[in-house]
Amino acid sequence: MSNNYFYYHVCMELKTPNDEGKKFNFTSPKATRDIVYAIKSFNKHFKPDRQIQLFEITPQNEIIFYFRIRVPNNTDANQINARQFSYLSKRLYHDKEWAMYTRTESTLLTATMFDLFVPDAKMVALFEDGDEDAAIPEEYRPTATEPDLSDEDAIKLLQSLFVIRDIGTGGMQRRRKDNIGKIKTLLLDSF
Repeated sequence: MSNNYFYYHVCMELKTPNDEGKKFNFTSPKATRDIVYAIKSFNKHFKPDRQIQLFEITPQNEIIFYFRIRVPNNTDANQINARQFSYLSKRLYHDKEWAMYTRTESTLLTATMFDLFVPDAKMVALFEDGDEDAAIPEEYRPTATEPDLSDEDAIKLLQSLFVIRDIGTGGMQRRRKDNIGKIKTLLLDSF
């Protein structure tokens, strides 16, 4: 059976934001990192059948992207809908704790635009690249000095490191204790 690709231009936003969600800024560093994480997770999970290429994260709290899906020949484009993005929404809702921004349990994002389009050669090449970072425009990628880790996640990891420092092989315990010492030194040197 031969396959075909459909391409869509998609815009998503919070479906039922609560008061926190109305104040939340998608362009903040934390939100941007979370969105990039969700897109990379989506692409890793569904590649090569479904892929997202991020276009823009707007100050109006919109995630705008291009979506490619592989379908069997003779598939009607109208059979494809925004339910394709539930995995993306779940990564934000569960993994990045965006549940705090919605009034409706287990419902986070909705598509405000889902338009089929015919891609040019440049767009097809973007999807064919295969590089994980190619899906994310340069301005949304973490810098070399800024790891792809939120402050909250860094604190959780550090706390976990203290909890498990005496677990594992002797070599692992020494490495963890050594890393804890280095972190403490970095912290003291920063003041």
